[in-house]
Amino acid sequence: MLAPHAPGIALREKYLTDKSVSAFKAIENQKKNSENLLIELADAIGIQKEKLIANSFKNEAIGDLFGEQAVLCGGLTELIFNGYKVLTENGLQPENAYLEICYQLDLIISLIKEHGIIGMYERISVAARYGSVKNGKKIIDSSVKKRMQEIYSTIESGAFAKELNGLKEKNLNQLSKSLQKMSSDSFEKAAKKFSK
Repeated sequence: MLAPHAPGIALREKYLTDKSVSAFKAIENQKKNSENLLIELADAIGIQKEKLIANSFKNEAIGDLFGEQAVLCGGLTELIFNGYKVLTENGLQPENAYLEICYQLDLIISLIKEHGIIGMYERISVAARYGSVKNGKKIIDSSVKKRMQEIYSTIESGAFAKELNGLKEKNLNQLSKSLQKMSSDSFEKAAKKFSK
């Protein structure tokens, strides 16, 4: 198994600029040259050998599904869009709200990736640090961890995979309709304006 830590399009962009993302690797039934073949495959798509991290098939599958649903996609977009709604409902222009809530997110993530959570806090303003300590747990409290554990358990038990495998065309159509409710025209318009 070779599981890059990036969506396909981001992996391709890194490849074209001779940069590497990290990736999990796993070999279930070790055969002669399995490791070498995996390294050659990684190299072919631009992943450097030193960026390969050993894992198991099970842990990668569970971790990937959980990360996407609870944090990276599902949780993060809900957090962003709810913050956007609070600002716009209290009179901020959609573009201003987008810039405050979403546009700067990659800068904060870059600081965390480069310096860790504490390092990020050391590099932002006192007002941002103080407000984060004072209010962060009001938004993401211990009940969130409990609900995340429920998501994890559903994935680990195989219930999510069973549900996913049982999806029919009508379910996919409903999924598309549900996705439309996770944003608004004004948010999407602001995102397009500042995407360049």
